[in-house]
Amino acid sequence: MAQKVKGTNKGFKKEKQLVQNLNVNCFADLDKNHKKIIKKSFEKFNENKKITCSSVAGINKPDFEIKIENKKNSYSFKTGSGNSIHQETLNTFLEFCRKLEGSSQNLIDCIKFFIWTDGTTDGTGRIQDRMRKEVLREKYPEKLDEIKKFFFKNKIQIIERILFSGRQSNKTDYFIYKKKDDSYIIERGDKVLKKFENSESGIYGLGSISFQTWNPALKGQTKKPRNVVQFKWGKIEKDLEK
Repeated sequence: MAQKVKGTNKGFKKEKQLVQNLNVNCFADLDKNHKKIIKKSFEKFNENKKITCSSVAGINKPDFEIKIENKKNSYSFKTGSGNSIHQETLNTFLEFCRKLEGSSQNLIDCIKFFIWTDGTTDGTGRIQDRMRKEVLREKYPEKLDEIKKFFFKNKIQIIERILFSGRQSNKTDYFIYKKKDDSYIIERGDKVLKKFENSESGIYGLGSISFQTWNPALKGQTKKPRNVVQFKWGKIEKDLEK
């Protein structure tokens, strides 16, 4: 199960605010950005009916749902500085990877090596041995290649997990990304996944999505845990608006 890491909680606060802005309002009461969400995800609806919007509890579920009369849609919501789209503990991500095609102990060790950044697979290396991701890629291309081949082979399952919280049998209808200007990009979930089906492998096998440790702690910082994986979608706006 994907264990979300709540970090600064900015994304969760923005998601909660969005739910509050939509819930128990009519279409006419919404600003233009929130009207766009409704227009993009509901073909026909009564503008005078109250909108019901609520967060979805539990793991491996959509983030929230919107209901107008008898029509309901589910949504995955992402936002964040540096286009960070997903964070979870190393252990839960490795549990997921072990179930995918081509997994091996060598692959698991390569992922651990890239997350701990200190030349070990358990984080016991010296602070002065911790490396930036660019240095890791340059010094250990064979480990990067192992990760890249595995991620590329399983890219749809991995992208489903990081964009839709490992939705399993829980259908997520729409993907929403909140931009810095407070506007939203709204796209059907299945259409987002299709963008990656024929994508180039990129550095990590996931197209323009990158993979790294959340906190390399190069100077020994301890404010954030080191055993957390992070995915970033550097060209998210450009890719979604193609």
